[in-house]
Amino acid sequence: MMNVDKQYVFQQKKFWLMTPETYWYPRPGVAYSDKNSDWQQSYFSDFNLVIKPLPGMVPVSQGVRTEEEEGVFRFTTDCPMQAISLVIGRYVEKSVMADSLLFSIWHIEGYDYVGNELDSIQDTIPGLIRDARNSMEWSAKLKYPFQRFSVVEVPAQFSSYVRAWTQAQEVMQPEMVFFPKKGWKFDQLDVKRRWKRHIKWSQWGNNDIDEREAKIRTFREFAFLFLQRESNSWAASQRRGQMEISQSVNPYYIYPQFYNFRYNVFSAKWPVANRLIEVYLQDKVSAVSWEREINGLSGNEKASLLFENYSFKELLGDIRYKDLLDPVIGLKASDLFAEAERKMGVALFRDSVFAVLARNTFHNIEFEQLLDTLEVISGADIKPGISSWSYPTALPFYTVSQPVVSQVNDRGKETFVLKTVISNNSDYKGVVQVNVHMGGVCGARRWLTG
Repeated sequence: MMNVDKQYVFQQKKFWLMTPETYWYPRPGVAYSDKNSDWQQSYFSDFNLVIKPLPGMVPVSQGVRTEEEEGVFRFTTDCPMQAISLVIGRYVEKSVMADSLLFSIWHIEGYDYVGNELDSIQDTIPGLIRDARNSMEWSAKLKYPFQRFSVVEVPAQFSSYVRAWTQAQEVMQPEMVFFPKKGWKFDQLDVKRRWKRHIKWSQWGNNDIDEREAKIRTFREFAFLFLQRESNSWAASQRRGQMEISQSVNPYYIYPQFYNFRYNVFSAKWPVANRLIEVYLQDKVSAVSWEREINGLSGNEKASLLFENYSFKELLGDIRYKDLLDPVIGLKASDLFAEAERKMGVALFRDSVFAVLARNTFHNIEFEQLLDTLEVISGADIKPGISSWSYPTALPFYTVSQPVVSQVNDRGKETFVLKTVISNNSDYKGVVQVNVHMGGVCGARRWLTG
């Protein structure tokens, strides 16, 4: 067990770290307020930063870096961004080109915990980066929008926090991620020890590998840290005599690079609008959850029950339920678009949302304008659903009959028909999501209203 102080800003002679949440440069709009989260807004802007650090210090920020004169650096973003950050320290850069992507690791001088151990696979690393990028693009259904990606080493004390209006924590910035010094939180970043372990493990299974293959596996493990939604840390709590297990979000999950820093759906009344679309496109509500099996209720079920006593706006600002933000937001998003999905089909409507966003890459798009466009495309009334977000929601209750599966043989082609009756036994309108799993995979989804 190790106790490390938490710090979100550094302003020292030998190290400087400022993120957008510190408001270290003038920004449009009203600053953060703990009284009214509706004031929290972000907008795409073009940035041009000129910095003259102390001798021996190296600045790192977004965009193209040029040294105009000795000791004077200019950073110019080649696309609009919602915010920029600035780090200054005794940095050394190690970089490779992977197709058109410049991948860099900026480490503090004397602390190269990755590069030296992986120099022998330098020729293979671009291909491994390409594989990781392709994997994430396939999963997100979005292309990586920037020309650079940097892993920047920062002090172990640097901490970020969960926010209601975005999935991105401050460790994740456009084009870069801030990684703790020497990767101290992660066993995967003890590179030398890790690749030697791989060789040892392979000998146990009579499947010997050489040092090169061991190092390739170690780099893939490093890349995987950015591709997993949840972290590897688990927490146990006891409530009313019952043990509950929870898994925290992974702040290094790279998805915000693909969506959050590329699109900006803004609303004067609902700062959560961009995150709502983001969570909806990730389809988190439909994800099969292990929580029900262990805790008795999944996160989605807990969030659904909360809506009976709290409004959507209240839950977004209540710190007690910060671990349920994604289920809370995801359920409201699913409810908002349920009628449109029913009319168009789930896949076709989601493709339409992606298409509308693609036309607004690196542009600010008003939430209400987006909904107007989606109403025209789907023929569904979407905007009226927002009117209930400021009030608790009365929950309907249903009875479900025993499902019956019939096999039909049509000219030698086998077809299976599933029938069940779902009845709303309350006075309140609701939405039922039906997933049909075939061979352990969700093959179809339907919405029922009533």
